[in-house]
Amino acid sequence: MLIDAAGRPVVRCACGNPLASPARIGRQRPIVPEGGRVWRDFEPEAVVAVAPVPEGDLPVPIVAVEGSPVPETAQTPPPATDTAAPRENLLTNPGVESGLEGWGPPTAYPDPDLFWGRADASAAVDGSAAHTGSASLRIQNRSAFEPQVYRTMAHTVTVTSGAEYCLRFWGRGQNLGVPTSLTVTWERSWASRISLPPGTFDWQEFSSTFVAEADAIDIRLITENTGTVWVDDFSLTQGSC
Repeated sequence: MLIDAAGRPVVRCACGNPLASPARIGRQRPIVPEGGRVWRDFEPEAVVAVAPVPEGDLPVPIVAVEGSPVPETAQTPPPATDTAAPRENLLTNPGVESGLEGWGPPTAYPDPDLFWGRADASAAVDGSAAHTGSASLRIQNRSAFEPQVYRTMAHTVTVTSGAEYCLRFWGRGQNLGVPTSLTVTWERSWASRISLPPGTFDWQEFSSTFVAEADAIDIRLITENTGTVWVDDFSLTQGSC
C-alpha cells in the first residue's frame, strides 16, 4: 500500500483503490491468530510501525482511479505557474511600426540603397496589412529566379559569438515562386536560412535556433523569385526556440 506524508495508508497497491481512514488498535505488535498461516520468513518482531506526523502537515497528492472516491486526505496542489521573465528581444523596431528604422543594407554591402541588389523588387511599409500592430514590411519581386539576381536588406544586431539564439517572425505570401521567393538568414554565407513556402498563404510563424558566428550579425532578408510577401513581428532572443 501507499503511505502518505502523514503516515496514513491511502492506496492499495494491488488495485489502486483508495483506502478509508485506518482504525486505531491498542496492540503495538501484530498477533497471528491460532492456526493462522504466515508466509515464509515472516517475523512479527521485524514489523515496523509507522508513526503519524503531527496534524497540519500537507500529505502527498493522491490521484484516484477513475470512478473511485478520493480519500479525504488527498489534496491537489495548485497548478504550477511559469514565473520566468520573457526574454529580451534584441531587435529594434521589429514590427516596422517606426517605418524602416533599424533596417538597411547588409554590412557586407556598404551601399546607400537600403534594399540592395539587381532584382526588380521593392520593399516598403504596408499600413494595410499587419500580423499585430498597424503595419508590416511588404516585399514585392517581379524578377524570375536567376543566379545572382536578388535584392536584400538586413537588421544588424550585437550578439555574443558562439552563443545560441532564437529567431522568430511571421510571414504571409501571395503567389510566391519556387525556389526562394524569400529567405531569412543570419550567416554571411547564406548556408542556413528560413525559407518561406511557395504559393499563397495567410500569416504563419517561422523560427530557427542558431549559434552566432560573430559578435555582430545581420538578420538578413533575401528575395530571389517572383511574388509578394509580408513579414512582421521579428524577434531575436538568446537561447533556443
